[in-house]
Amino acid sequence: MKNLQSLQLQTLIEYLQAITKNRDRLFTESFDIQEIDQYLADNYHILTIQNKLTIIEHLAMIKFQDLSNTAYKFMIEFKNASFNIHELTKIASSFINLYPKEEDFWNKLISDFIKELYLVKPDQVIGEISLIFQSLQAVSFEFTPNHLFTIENIIQDVPLEQAYTIRFQLLQQFTKLSIRNLELSQQVINYELTSFEFKYLQKYTTDKSLEVIKIFLLNEPGQKAVKLLIHQFNYVFSNLPEPIDYYTRYDLYIISQLFLDQLSNDEQFKYQIKKLSEINVNMGYKLDRYFMKREFSLEQGLQFIGLILSFKLQYKKQAFHKLKSLIKSRLQEQDPDQLVEHIVNYKINDNDLIDELLNIMLSKKRTFEELFYYAQQLKTINGKIPEKLDLYLIQRALMEMRALNFVYPLFPNYQRNLIFKRVR
Repeated sequence: MKNLQSLQLQTLIEYLQAITKNRDRLFTESFDIQEIDQYLADNYHILTIQNKLTIIEHLAMIKFQDLSNTAYKFMIEFKNASFNIHELTKIASSFINLYPKEEDFWNKLISDFIKELYLVKPDQVIGEISLIFQSLQAVSFEFTPNHLFTIENIIQDVPLEQAYTIRFQLLQQFTKLSIRNLELSQQVINYELTSFEFKYLQKYTTDKSLEVIKIFLLNEPGQKAVKLLIHQFNYVFSNLPEPIDYYTRYDLYIISQLFLDQLSNDEQFKYQIKKLSEINVNMGYKLDRYFMKREFSLEQGLQFIGLILSFKLQYKKQAFHKLKSLIKSRLQEQDPDQLVEHIVNYKINDNDLIDELLNIMLSKKRTFEELFYYAQQLKTINGKIPEKLDLYLIQRALMEMRALNFVYPLFPNYQRNLIFKRVR
């Protein structure tokens, strides 16, 4: 596209908007989107905030990622700038398509988001809150319990009918972190029963329907909800697309087991129990074969182990120990940082696996600060630092004077005294 300099910036921005509205014709029109983007980036310093938001919103619509100099400059500016919650909503929804894996950006966004929540009336921006949270979910953002509890507390006075979506989203994330939030789950389930009865599940894709059913079952919904969920599950199961992939088998195994646990021997559901038992056995067998063939990723195996341990699901002992053995033999494949992240995220409170992880960590050259960080992360699983790591940190502290600053807040008084006495 020639003579861009002859166009006013506002005209060029409007032209960009027109392009995106007709993006089905994008590659047949006589313009160069990259040239437009470069010109806007060159003039970035005179763009208003509204100009910038409009530009990245429309670049995102056509998924013009990686090559966009304008979006890149905005991301740099974002790191040191402040935005209100309406602007953050537009930014989050745009950057799903532009920079979904830019961790620093998304960490800054949730930090700014939570700060803004303290400055607004939540009931007046509940739609924005839900959209930003949805954007974070879309990029698989790793929420912490503190993130979730903070948002839950801020919106607690917003009427349930107004804030149902964000409350369900919070419940979904709590469940992924293996945290049972009974008060929140009861609010969501009771509102679901009186307002929707799960009927919308028949309109969802298979994976989304199974995900919703699994979340409710993991939060002990009660007999009335279980009976309604069985009806929806039967519909979803009878319309499964072929072939069934690993994640569908995984969900079917978990869901059938949860149904069986909650129905027990209810005579009213004798036929459904028989059918669920068949699904459970069949999916369990296929999962066993999948794991025994070593076709699974390490994260898949750790996720499955974590769910079994956290929610005390029934799984054949022999198969469970075999899976643990396979995972132990493959821990060397992954970077210790990622291993610690997976083990913490999936709440894997298993001595054998953690012991093997520590063997790998301690066999590599790690600074005291790195090991201290691992200790703090692993402590979140059950409130305790693994004994092997605990003792190793004390030994390192005795040898490294600079490490004492890290040790002081970590250990009980008698251990601190022992350290200081020996160093002196």
